[in-house]
Amino acid sequence: MHEIWQEIDFNDQFFSNYDFKGKTPVHSYAISNWGHIKRDGELIAPRVCKIRKTEYKYLIVYCGYDKEKRRGIEVRIPLQRVVAHYFVKNTQPETLNYVTFVDEDPLNCIAWNLKWIDQSEAGRKGNMSPKRQGPNKYGKHVKLNKAKADIIRKLVSRGTRQKVIAKRFGISEMQVTRIMRGENWK
Repeated sequence: MHEIWQEIDFNDQFFSNYDFKGKTPVHSYAISNWGHIKRDGELIAPRVCKIRKTEYKYLIVYCGYDKEKRRGIEVRIPLQRVVAHYFVKNTQPETLNYVTFVDEDPLNCIAWNLKWIDQSEAGRKGNMSPKRQGPNKYGKHVKLNKAKADIIRKLVSRGTRQKVIAKRFGISEMQVTRIMRGENWK
């Protein structure tokens, strides 16, 4: 499959959710079905940002300069949404308004890897994702439990250094201190 380019029209209804601060983009942008971006005809790399321990690619649209704040005005748009808008058919635009990755890799923004889904499916996919960390307080990824806290108390009372205990249980030295004071895991 060869690469297909499409000019991005920022006046499109799709971009109405993004705040361009009353400005129009300074450059012309084009998007490909492979997730590549061109600005004024030159190929540029999308910016990779980390959100909740997962990296995503973003199209950064430059919209001029703000003299009061003394900085450029940039709008960050998730690249997968732009690619899906132009290259993946959305059969029900009123209900299917989330984009997911078929192979679960958020850096793979190729059109065939993207799929429009509804809000309930987006919630299910987010909870089943292999990269998702479980909740820290009550979930299965909790590092300590009551029995381990009791073991930590015994080790400290025997004279084992807190740094060694912290490393053994994968917690901070401050956590060991709080367990000993009775602040945590009473």
